[in-house]
Amino acid sequence: MRTERKRPERHREVSATRFLIGFLLGILIGASIGLILAPQPGRETRSIVVERVKQRARRDGEPFEAADD
Repeated sequence: MRTERKRPERHREVSATRFLIGFLLGILIGASIGLILAPQPGRETRSIVVERVKQRARRDGEPFEAADD
């Protein structure tokens, strides 16, 4: 029968810290790549998304009101 060993508290702290650092680093790298590879500025992207949502709403017959920024 296999017995469960408890991890030392220090090991848990190191694992949690490494995970958090890796997670935050992944967010930073992903956001950086997204900004570098973005095909157009954010304002243009938002207007494209709003227009597509309006078109979809018209096709589905649902009323749509755009929120003004």
